[in-house]
Amino acid sequence: MKKREFMTFVLLMIALMPLISSLCIDSDKGKDFEVRGLVKYKDSVFETRLIKQDFCINENVLREYFCDDKIKFIEKFCEQGCFKGKCIQEKENLNFINFFSVKGLFDYDGYSENTCEDINCDDGNECTEDYCYHGDCINKLISRCSRECLSDIYCDDRNPCTDDFCVNGYCEYEIISDCGNCRYIDCDDGNECTEDYCYQSECFNDVIIGCRSITEKPKTTLKDSVLEFVNFFKF
Repeated sequence: MKKREFMTFVLLMIALMPLISSLCIDSDKGKDFEVRGLVKYKDSVFETRLIKQDFCINENVLREYFCDDKIKFIEKFCEQGCFKGKCIQEKENLNFINFFSVKGLFDYDGYSENTCEDINCDDGNECTEDYCYHGDCINKLISRCSRECLSDIYCDDRNPCTDDFCVNGYCEYEIISDCGNCRYIDCDDGNECTEDYCYQSECFNDVIIGCRSITEKPKTTLKDSVLEFVNFFKF
């Protein structure tokens, strides 16, 4: 009997090994710059602790998340432009230009505001000049500014919650899941339009420029319904 139970346990562990080893899952199977990918990281077989999706930092730069034991990301310059979390292919470029000529400049997710200020046009990229022009945010690339690197020290982003590496001449960043007095996942505010991280033991939720979040309407409580009923009969 014990032998049978032992064999059952061994077979169960063999079956679970692929799940245990696949703690990081990337929907686009790695560094596919022409597909918007979604990366999930699990700290156990069943519990997802961190989810990151590829997005455009500005009209030309893509932040591509991928798996390498843990979640890492690389910033890729897209020659034809960046749109909705992926680099635009050459054949899509004409439609891309036509879209923006109607919708407005650098409207990454098909949504634009009529007003803006220089301060909220900052895309977080040191290689762009950010300013507001006629109600649109402009993120102009600075010439001779590059994220290329010769060694790890070139990639220091001054964020203690990332490990910074120079790989094949380009900077890559590995997210540290436990940083300071707050865990990375605990900084998630549930808003898909913010970049959430822990810095010097505090949570920060940076707004992703050009991202539009669809929020739910507030739910009506029983108290609200009663008050509405009473107010109706007052008149």
